[in-house]
Amino acid sequence: MTAVHSPVDSSKLVAYLREQRGVLISGGQGDLKGHIFRIGHMGTVDLGQIERTVEALADGLTNLGYDADAAVMLEAARDAASRGVR
Repeated sequence: MTAVHSPVDSSKLVAYLREQRGVLISGGQGDLKGHIFRIGHMGTVDLGQIERTVEALADGLTNLGYDADAAVMLEAARDAASRGVR
């Protein structure tokens, strides 16, 4: 599980990704509701799933008014994936 501080209302981001892109992430709980989103990545996750999630995040962030650069986000994700788990 990775928790990320969201530059937009994370409740809206979670809903957008679920409804418009079919990608399931979770929002924050308690005091963090609306402020963070959480991405689960236990078990087998392949590069295609990572890319789909990152592309959806970029789309959702942009749709909600944040200037997200999908190409930069994808490059960072691919770079991290190429280095593997340490």
